[in-house]
Amino acid sequence: EFRICFMLKNYFEFHADNNFELGLMMGASFWRETQARLARWKKEKWWKKQFIASQKLLPITRKHFPHLIEEVRGYALGAKLNFEELWTLCLEGDPDVEQCTSVVTNNGKLIAHNDDYPGTKNDACVLKKTIGDLTVLEIFYYGTLGGNAVSVNSHGFALLVNTLTSKNKQIGVPRNIIARWLSETKNPEDDFKKLKKMCRISGFNYNFVNTSGRLTNIETTAKEAVITHPRIPFVH
Repeated sequence: EFRICFMLKNYFEFHADNNFELGLMMGASFWRETQARLARWKKEKWWKKQFIASQKLLPITRKHFPHLIEEVRGYALGAKLNFEELWTLCLEGDPDVEQCTSVVTNNGKLIAHNDDYPGTKNDACVLKKTIGDLTVLEIFYYGTLGGNAVSVNSHGFALLVNTLTSKNKQIGVPRNIIARWLSETKNPEDDFKKLKKMCRISGFNYNFVNTSGRLTNIETTAKEAVITHPRIPFVH
């Protein structure tokens, strides 16, 4: 059993039968926050370039995760936004500016995570989402699919995600989508085998802790992927 202390005041719960329905619920609930965040991003000078680049990632992402593309589609519909623009926002541009910190200590029974992405203190909430028999409790950023910060799932795994910078880039599945997929893991080792074969645009660091306190660390770039079981205490 995980016990987590949150210091955010906004908390939401969604129960859906499928990913499209979940996206629809999130869009309808978070449309103000998502539209505001998108409006800020569209004012940036890099938005047009980022928008064009993001569309090139749709085919390969749809190949591996069609259900998550459906979730974006539902979110866009619920938030009354253009799908392609929301897709671009959802990926957060794969920027290498944040330097988040994760800590695992007390034999894996105490975990901590600090998100250092600048200017986003009003862009997050605590979300408990259920699709079928799977539940994920997480720190959720409006305009994304979640899974890209810290979460706990009903399979008994906590996931803490950190930036891992690399100059290697390629057309592939975006890291935010991979993080969302891994937030639902039943077995990080099995997922690693799939991840290693997957064409990825860039990388993240993923820290998984199960209910017995066992730590699994996966580090990825566009070209490389490594899995280890570090000693605890551990900081990334």
